Amino acid sequence: VVAHSSEEAASGQPTLDDALDFLAGRDVALHVDLKLTARLDEVAAALGRHGVAGRAVVSSFHLPSLRAIAAHAPDVPIGFTYPEDRYGVSKRRALKPAVRLGTLALRRAIVARVPAMLARPGARALMLQHAVVSAAAVARAHAAGAAVWAWTVDDPDELARLEAAGVDAVITNDPGLFSTVATLPR
Repeated sequence: VVAHSSEEAASGQPTLDDALDFLAGRDVALHVDLKLTARLDEVAAALGRHGVAGRAVVSSFHLPSLRAIAAHAPDVPIGFTYPEDRYGVSKRRALKPAVRLGTLALRRAIVARVPAMLARPGARALMLQHAVVSAAAVARAHAAGAAVWAWTVDDPDELARLEAAGVDAVITNDPGLFSTVATLPR
């Protein structure tokens, strides 16, 4: 669910309150992927107001935003998202081979960085771009008591690889994808 500001709601787009109201009565976990760096007190208050703080994870690349959420809603688990594509390199077709090599190298290197990636924002989950996920990184995160969520997975073979690696959750644009493989662990 994509939630918009109250100004956008006037155009018919749902607000965060609309989305949380809809989801509050359902037995689902919530992932709030922050794209903003302001009004975080309002995000935290909305999670509490709708009674979903205990089953929500708030994630971002932006450490100050995560710290602000933690200050306003200490009971909401924080997820650190990695890596950040600040310059949109992954969207440039011509750079796809270089990006693939870079993510494979990062997949090996990330294992050693997991404890620091969790500690800096006080995260209880890592939201990792699917190409950098490895079984070793998942094991390291689990040993530290953190979950690993992989994003954005729209390919059945990649979903199967991630399932074998032991991820806790998968973020996708195509929920029908889950019918192509066995149920994820946990």
